[in-house]
Amino acid sequence: MVIKTGCVCCQCQAVNNLAVCSLYLGRLKEALQHLESLVHRDPASNLHEGVVLNLCTLYELESSRAVTKKQNLLGLVALHKGDGFNVACLKLS
Repeated sequence: MVIKTGCVCCQCQAVNNLAVCSLYLGRLKEALQHLESLVHRDPASNLHEGVVLNLCTLYELESSRAVTKKQNLLGLVALHKGDGFNVACLKLS
């Protein structure tokens, strides 16, 4: 599903909300697909702390490989966001 809106921030919020709704409906894989495709489509614009926090939470629910997936996400954050990003939302500790 592609959501088209006037601003990138609005699109991130809409996809994030869609992922949360998918999770509430018991569709974990679908929720993951929404957030992963959002983040990987344009990491520089779409890596927001709320999106990353929800994605990391979904990783924890989905897999025993959550730490590896979160470390990969940390690499994207380091590459595209730099030091100003609150890495606590990655829940690595």
